[in-house]
Amino acid sequence: MSTLTVKGIAAPTGFDLVMPTGAVVQTVQNSTSTQFSTNSTSEIDVTNMAITITPKFASSKILLWFQCGTEVNGTINGIGIKLYRGSSVIKQNGQYSYPSVAGWNAGMAGFNYLYMDSPNTTSATTYKLSQNQEANGVIYWNYGNASNGMTVIAQEISG
Repeated sequence: MSTLTVKGIAAPTGFDLVMPTGAVVQTVQNSTSTQFSTNSTSEIDVTNMAITITPKFASSKILLWFQCGTEVNGTINGIGIKLYRGSSVIKQNGQYSYPSVAGWNAGMAGFNYLYMDSPNTTSATTYKLSQNQEANGVIYWNYGNASNGMTVIAQEISG
């Protein structure tokens, strides 16, 4: 049996490296166990829900996954989510609903947000989430300070 050990793959001089469509080129992950909470009804960035990736190919797509647990205390009828690439909104969800009752609610429990972007760049690109909520109350992102906590994953997928 033979073993092939490779430190890297590069195209010969004068040629571009070509990856098969759909291949994972790289994966970047950002995790924290820090809890973030807010009672603001204005749009506000969700602390620790950001990630930067530098695509190797301009034709690549970026698969984004934002995940954490949440909880609500108070009366929040709904929450809006925006996904930014740099300073531009690339996806907006009008409202995730909550029960309209005062006190501790079940909230979104597990917040999962997926999106596939086509940034058409090889420059460092930062993605982040913002939120705005209706009514009064506090939303807790990464509720309970879970040890695996808030996780954001960005995967470059060859186009």
